[in-house]
Amino acid sequence: MVAVGRSIGSSVECADVHSAQCRICGSGYHSGQPCHAVGPWQYWTDQHHALRPNASGVGSGVVGAWGIPAAIGHSGRDFDRVGGGLGAADGATTQGKGTDMSKSGSDGYRPSKQARSVRSEQLLLEAGEALFAENGYQSTKVTDIIERSGCSTGTFYHRFTDKEGLARLMIERFIDEADHVIQSLDLNRDIHGDLPQMLAYLAGGLHDSMTERLGVYRASQRLNTLSSDRSADTGVLVAPLEAHVMTYLDQYRDQITAADPDEALRHALQLIIMVTLQTRLGAGRLFPRDKAGLTQMLVQASLGLLQQGDRS
Repeated sequence: MVAVGRSIGSSVECADVHSAQCRICGSGYHSGQPCHAVGPWQYWTDQHHALRPNASGVGSGVVGAWGIPAAIGHSGRDFDRVGGGLGAADGATTQGKGTDMSKSGSDGYRPSKQARSVRSEQLLLEAGEALFAENGYQSTKVTDIIERSGCSTGTFYHRFTDKEGLARLMIERFIDEADHVIQSLDLNRDIHGDLPQMLAYLAGGLHDSMTERLGVYRASQRLNTLSSDRSADTGVLVAPLEAHVMTYLDQYRDQITAADPDEALRHALQLIIMVTLQTRLGAGRLFPRDKAGLTQMLVQASLGLLQQGDRS
């Protein structure tokens, strides 16, 4: 049987299977509702429109999950503009040929190649981060992210498999950016003057970062309670920050009276990170909520660790 497909809003029929799929998907794409909006990623191939198999393992039609039916819970199967012969003609040859997203970068993410796609991806990431900060990771839905970004449902699912895929990419990119910021931190004594001022600068900077990128930290906290995978854990930044801060120890050593200056400075840094993060995430309710008050408290607490006892 020759498969015949008809593009959405068109009376033009095409006998070629791949052409039929492309016409259908292409029409949806140009209206912002691609056929792969919902459906198994393993049956989507780059620039090809593979068939989704039915329960028997036979390709039963193009994955036609258009935006509107997807929004009301339909799989899109009933909306396909393809005859049953299309699946019979090509189903056996398309199964399993799709892109494995686990090999395309972050889990649940397909890298952008075109400038327009890169911009759409950035809009989705920004919307997700803002919503995670405002409402928390758990309370944010994919539909909320799509609405805030102004992108289509299809655009989201062409880039990400789900909310977690978006969050992981967001966190991984933040980690890369933050690592560069850490290496550029200038803690020289000739700039800050003394130990308390350096600690205040460090605590204030961490507070600013965790406030401005709160959505990233909230997503990271939630994902790390659900998985042992630490690729999306902002905690990996502690080690490079510690290593960088320790390079300035000798400049402030004369102001540190703890028996073990190295250990004391590490403990002070860990204290600053932990208290600031928990406060920004909504815990530590007895700590000052404002930046100035929290910074002052952290400096005093850190000096208690750094200037305890007498090395003599």
